[in-house]
Amino acid sequence: MKPMRKLFTSALILTIWAPMAEAQLPPVPQPTVADGGPQPRLFVLQRRLDLGPVIEGDTKRATWILENRGNADLIITSTRSSCGCTVVRLTEEEMTIKPGGSLNLEADFNSTGRKNQLTKSITVNTNDPTEPTIKLSFNVTVEALYELTPSKLINLRSVRRGQEASQTIDLLPAPNHRAVDLISVELPDGDPIRFTDEPLSSRNGRGIRIRLTVEESAAVGALTSNMRVKFRVDGLEREQVLPIRGQVVGDLTWTPRVVDATRKVSPPGYRLAPVTIEASNDVPFEILRASADPYCDVTFEAAPAGKKGVSKYTLILTLRDSAETGPFGTTLDIRTNLLDQPVIHVPVYGNIATPIDIDPPVVLLRQDSTPAGTQRRIKFQVLPQVALDISSVVCQHDAIEAKIDEAAIGRYRHIRFLDVRLKKGAPIKERHAVITLTTNIAGAETIELPVTIEIPGDS
Repeated sequence: MKPMRKLFTSALILTIWAPMAEAQLPPVPQPTVADGGPQPRLFVLQRRLDLGPVIEGDTKRATWILENRGNADLIITSTRSSCGCTVVRLTEEEMTIKPGGSLNLEADFNSTGRKNQLTKSITVNTNDPTEPTIKLSFNVTVEALYELTPSKLINLRSVRRGQEASQTIDLLPAPNHRAVDLISVELPDGDPIRFTDEPLSSRNGRGIRIRLTVEESAAVGALTSNMRVKFRVDGLEREQVLPIRGQVVGDLTWTPRVVDATRKVSPPGYRLAPVTIEASNDVPFEILRASADPYCDVTFEAAPAGKKGVSKYTLILTLRDSAETGPFGTTLDIRTNLLDQPVIHVPVYGNIATPIDIDPPVVLLRQDSTPAGTQRRIKFQVLPQVALDISSVVCQHDAIEAKIDEAAIGRYRHIRFLDVRLKKGAPIKERHAVITLTTNIAGAETIELPVTIEIPGDS
């Protein structure tokens, strides 16, 4: 009987262990023809990675293992990164994974311009019927190597030729780093900017300060350039490209840089914002002439002269009565006796009002027996508020009646209302007419107001 007991014990152990093993390692379901034919199945053991620290400016690679646990080819149709700093490395041959095969999908993360803790991701699209789109991600901590001020744009604002700009470029080591050493500073050929560098100390360590100067030969006006700085931080080489923007000014400065009077409609005779021009170094100069043809008359007067002579002028621009109405643009040309700035150009924009504003400028009547169709009220307004007198209203059309609203004359001195209506029952022989008005406003002594009559159902 003992052999029988031993056999029973072994069978009991086998019976208990088999379900436990099955519970711990479930079989991977394989698509079959009964399920619609062979199908791929994408499996990724670890979808989120931790890349750890990376020094700013370095590139770090993330690698995910993609497996095909199906029984048909797994095809990667596309990938998309969440940020331009992450680039997927995938060849055309690698986009197909055979059944039972795997792929190391790699993505390079460029840390240039990044800092602190970041999470980046890529989206992978495949022909897996159960999960066609998956997202893979990684965490990374970017450690700063240096501190740059300004970090993106060097704005020199207004800088005189031959003078040092007030804006400096400071390059310092970041915490946990010791020193920054300058390798080179590169500027485009022919650029009027020159630089000097000097040591700069901080609590983190030794850095560099770069100063910029505009040459005496620089052209007055807008300044646009780029500066490439190459340097080394604790033995690691880096480079930074910084755009430079500014305005080169000569001995003369003026305000405003642009005369913009477009926010409102200005009548003829209106004075625009004055332009002040002065010598930044108090060197005396003369304005020989100034013009803003054909829209403005220009006069100028000198500020009280000092011992050396006049170093400041104020120019007044007045809209001409003869200027064409509507929006305009011109240039204030200032001629001086300075050899390096003989001509100054100031853009001028505005909007000249008509002598009389008419609303609406065309009368449309409709013979439909309704007040809305057969009556119109026209508003005449003078800018500026000069008294308006309409001495006569004439219309040769037998079916049209036009009269000034006498009751409104006492309320407004610069506004008149004209009521135009179709006479009830009058035959309409002509569809078009003109109402002629006579006024007391120079430049608008005679106004011709066109009238159109519509007859519904009559083509």
